[in-house]
Amino acid sequence: MATKKRAATGSPSPTKRAAAAKKSAADVLAAQRRDIADARDLCRTLVAELSLATEESAATEEAIAPAPETDKRRQTAMLRALSLAGRAAVMRDLATATRTLIELERRAFDLTADDESDETQTRPSAVDSIAARIAHLAAPDAPSAEP
Repeated sequence: MATKKRAATGSPSPTKRAAAAKKSAADVLAAQRRDIADARDLCRTLVAELSLATEESAATEEAIAPAPETDKRRQTAMLRALSLAGRAAVMRDLATATRTLIELERRAFDLTADDESDETQTRPSAVDSIAARIAHLAAPDAPSAEP
């Protein structure tokens, strides 16, 4: 009685595994790109809403002011949210989110800084410049600012 060899049926070939891995990576990258685009759209919407809230802040404060005395905590919280400090904090958070999204987008679309010129890479930042000036002024032999 002759026995037949059976082909292994459990695992795909290395080329099929590589193709599946590439497809999976492409799907993840596409999903990341969509998520980044959605987050950028949301940031744009929130900035527009913040702009509108800033333009209409006086009218909104007037509408909140006649709230009944029993709801004083709610009135105070709403006025605090409309305050300049509250709006500035929201703007700071949105700027941080946008900065993060730009970094993620550069990675997701492979827009690295490799193509920047050497001049741009070696130029000192504003922070470095200010730090150098402060260090110079703080030096013991630095000229005094007073006459």
